[in-house]
Amino acid sequence: MCYYSSNYTRVVLTHYGGFMNWTKSEVERIDNLLSSTPFNEAVRIAAKETRRSESSVRYMAKRRAYFSKQAGFLDKKVDDFGKVVGLFDLHYGKDENGNNIHLPLEPMLTFLGDYKPDVLVLGGDNLDMACISHWLKQNLLRQRDLPLLKDYYNDYNRDVSRPLRQSVGPKCKIVFLGGNHDWAWVERYIEENPNAEGFVNLEKNIEEVDEFIPYQMDRFYKIGRLFYHHGFRRNKYHAALTAIESLRAVRYGHLHSLQAYTQSSNIDIEDYHIAISCPCWCNRAEGYARNRPNAHVNGFQVGYVEKDGSFEDYIVVMNKHWFRAEGKNYKV
Repeated sequence: MCYYSSNYTRVVLTHYGGFMNWTKSEVERIDNLLSSTPFNEAVRIAAKETRRSESSVRYMAKRRAYFSKQAGFLDKKVDDFGKVVGLFDLHYGKDENGNNIHLPLEPMLTFLGDYKPDVLVLGGDNLDMACISHWLKQNLLRQRDLPLLKDYYNDYNRDVSRPLRQSVGPKCKIVFLGGNHDWAWVERYIEENPNAEGFVNLEKNIEEVDEFIPYQMDRFYKIGRLFYHHGFRRNKYHAALTAIESLRAVRYGHLHSLQAYTQSSNIDIEDYHIAISCPCWCNRAEGYARNRPNAHVNGFQVGYVEKDGSFEDYIVVMNKHWFRAEGKNYKV
């Protein structure tokens, strides 16, 4: 069982390219000053008391003020707990050759029916959205074969939304995380076509979803002490950057790869967080990349969250045409 602290005492300050450690008492003093004193005055007082430069204290104070603002969201009490499945980067749709980008759903539907999760998290880029892709505006041959957006939504509901609901049952909470392909591209489409507002939005068209989470860096789905979002970073060590930026146990997709990083604290040894980049449920070969080698992995995330917020989870990785989850083999 993995236990993660929910307090705000873990801080590492980047300073002149290195790391400067702050004691717990120093951080708590800054928090107290921010709650009762104007910002600039709080910085001057804290710099004098801690014998640190005002620039260092100001940087720290800005971080503490941000986390204090987010505390209500990050540590709010929620009723969600139990068995959870994270399915990332389905990319429902077809490539330029007419082949499905998404993997067959049947084995996933069978697993979900066996496992009976309490929460199913669709982790972003659930739809590939080629029909409104800004990358394909000049590709007239590709556009010729693409469906209309409304038809595409209807196909997704027929092939994905309804079968998922049938497999998990009516009591399972289905959460739809926005991704760059679906949520962000729809927002961009609406910006270019304002009259489409209210007609093409995902939340207006996708069925069998209990909660939609917009694609924003500070918006997560939280279950216990476990956080989900689609992911934003594309650097080589994205799991490390996600752990450092979030300071929480985060499960995310976006990169289609499996990567993990543990961020620990020298102030509190119990305060550590693991960020995991989860595999995708789509074709590993990128048509636009001319099938060049990549780090993509197929699979999904499975976990269990206790009522107290503690949890355990693991990543299921597909082995060619099958995967093993909860002691059972499933053929893809």
